[in-house]
Amino acid sequence: MYMKKFLFSKNIKLFNSLCKLFFCGIFALFFFGCKNASSSEIVSEQNTLKSLTNSKLQNIQWTNEIEKNRLKEKIHSSPVVSKSLSLTPDVMIALEGGIPRNPIYPSIDDFGSLDISDLDYKIYDLINSFFIDLKNSKNCDFYIAKNSIFAISLFMYDLGQLSFSLNNLSWIMGKPFLDEEIIEVPIRLNNETNSIDIHLYLKDEATSESLQSDFKIVDFEIYRFDKKLSEAEPNGK
Repeated sequence: MYMKKFLFSKNIKLFNSLCKLFFCGIFALFFFGCKNASSSEIVSEQNTLKSLTNSKLQNIQWTNEIEKNRLKEKIHSSPVVSKSLSLTPDVMIALEGGIPRNPIYPSIDDFGSLDISDLDYKIYDLINSFFIDLKNSKNCDFYIAKNSIFAISLFMYDLGQLSFSLNNLSWIMGKPFLDEEIIEVPIRLNNETNSIDIHLYLKDEATSESLQSDFKIVDFEIYRFDKKLSEAEPNGK
């Protein structure tokens, strides 16, 4: 009886061991099978991306390098910088800042450029003095050429016809047109309610014996009248 119990117990243990081995084998097959499948998918995906990348690169038309060795070359000097100075970033910034540039002048859409850099300073002073005296109701015959003394009278008549008051008068000079004999200066006159654009014509009245120029006004031409004031800063007040 004892022998039978012993054999039965031994058989149970053997059966349990075989079951464990069986389930371990199944689990190992399942694990490695999934791993191999996943690895195959990754390798396949990598091959696909690599092939697509290579295909794209082959279809791109690359241009030749413009300056192949530009970043490799070491520049130790410059023809416009003293050899005693190292070409540091600060030196190059100073060099860039010293390069002359064309100035930019303001402009008004319905008037034009306000660049008066070509205007002789004597003409600039004459125009300012003329309108200051005109504003203060002084005699302005001094500024008018002898053969054009009537021009100021006609100009004042035209201003009266337009009801343009000289009270609180201000003016803006525009870019002049320089001819061999006549200088044309566009000017915008502003008061409290109106603005007028005129062409002011000047001529050098100096004689051949004179060593200095003597510019005088020879004519006025009103070419625009508007009740809207200009927003630009005036040259005179």
